[in-house]
Formats: sequence, structure tokens, C-alpha cells
Amino acid sequence: MQREYTWEAGTLAYLYRQLGFASRAQAKGVAGCLTLLQCWIYDHFPTLRPSRLEPRQLEQREAGTLKWRGISPHLTKKKNTLLLSYYRQTIDSLTPQQVVWTPYGLPPHLSVSIPCIRA
Repeated sequence: MQREYTWEAGTLAYLYRQLGFASRAQAKGVAGCLTLLQCWIYDHFPTLRPSRLEPRQLEQREAGTLKWRGISPHLTKKKNTLLLSYYRQTIDSLTPQQVVWTPYGLPPHLSVSIPCIRA
């Protein structure tokens, strides 16, 4: 009997657990697939997105993060502090209208017919 695992669910569960650890007062960092977290943030919070690369069609198995321009990892401490301050202010001033609640398509109650929902 062959058992199959879904790596997506395992990765997501691990990330959630690590974010829980990172939210504790004594935590000094976070572990896990932070690229997954970045993708989720870019999809839900347009004001936090970096600029897009040249628009192109992604291949079926290609990572979604390849469509975003990255931030240089070689920032000075002063620039890092300014960037952190910018993101904190931006997050604190977000309104519900600035959040994309359904980034992957229509909400289920609009895209699934009524008989399917009640079944």
C-alpha cells in the first residue's frame, strides 16, 4: 500500500507553527518557508508588494514569486531600519479596502451554484 503526502499542507502547517513560535515575546527569529509567506502577503496586500517584473506567463510548475522584483539583500543597517519603519507604518494604516480578500478568484458563495452549497 503506497501512502501519499501532500507537501503543500505539510509546509503550510510547519510555517503556521513557526509563526506561532515567532510571535512569542522571547523569540528572536522565525523559521520556515518564508517565501510562501511573502507570496501570501503580496497576493493579499497590494500596498506591500514590490514592483513587478516584466509581465510574462508563468509555467505550470514555476514559483509565483518569480513575478516580483526582489529587494537587495545587501542593505545597510540604516536602510534596513528605514524599510522596517516604512512597513510598520504601512501595515498600521491599512484599511479593509486595501486588502484583497479573495486574490485567487471569486468568493465561493459567488462562484458555486446554490444546489452545490446546500448539498
